[in-house]
Amino acid sequence: MSRRLVGALAVAMTVAGARLHPQSTELPQFEVASVKRNVSADAEGSIGAQPNGRFVVSNVPLRFILQVTYEVPAFRLTGGPKWIDVERYDIQGQATGAASNQQLSTMMRALLAERFKLKVHTDTRTVAGFALVRAKQDGRLGPQLRAHPEPCPAQSAPAGETAPGGLPLCGMISGSDRVIRMSARPMTDLATHLSRRLARPVTDRTGLGGLFDVRLEWAADARSSAPLAQPGSPTDDSVSVFTALQEQLGLKLQTERAEAEFLVIDSIEHPTDD
Repeated sequence: MSRRLVGALAVAMTVAGARLHPQSTELPQFEVASVKRNVSADAEGSIGAQPNGRFVVSNVPLRFILQVTYEVPAFRLTGGPKWIDVERYDIQGQATGAASNQQLSTMMRALLAERFKLKVHTDTRTVAGFALVRAKQDGRLGPQLRAHPEPCPAQSAPAGETAPGGLPLCGMISGSDRVIRMSARPMTDLATHLSRRLARPVTDRTGLGGLFDVRLEWAADARSSAPLAQPGSPTDDSVSVFTALQEQLGLKLQTERAEAEFLVIDSIEHPTDD
């Protein structure tokens, strides 16, 4: 899977501690929908809600579609046959009118249940995780973590634009698989995004209330496909996320056991193309 697609997922799922929602027989549905297998050799793909009540998937593996639709990172989605990691699909869904991103995701769940015969359930498990804490005894923070005045002013610029200093506009989050940038967001959001990069639960125990500006960048691989890394032991000579947290933000990760809610695939079938 391309880094661009991985980064898109990390930015798209911004709700801290979001609860999973298994399919229901009463979910709203698209007025018109199309599902087709993509057999091109293109490695790039895209997925997301669009204006006027549309949800569009282009050349994306089914497991990744499930991650976005159910707002669950890769490490908390288990089960399913091998083909859902390999086969790529083009999906288009059109609602009857304007719809929120959450409404469109709910319609996508209904579509997956209908066309792919998807059945899932949730399961809470105790797993190895991390606590996000302050690194220095005096509580001093790093140069790239600063408190943000409240509240955010009204914004009229497009979401893709940036504020001075390379941060996103006030109240927004941006980044990729090795970058997290936040403007006027709580520390729980940083913990949530670290959890997705490290493929383990991360709990905010910094004790820092209010809103913060964050610019965190690292080089060593910390994507969800990597095994559980240990603080202070990067896989190579590049800057690890553990080192970057201490040097840039004045924070660190401590290992701990944590409960996490998993989405378990009970059954899924190949669809009949339109």
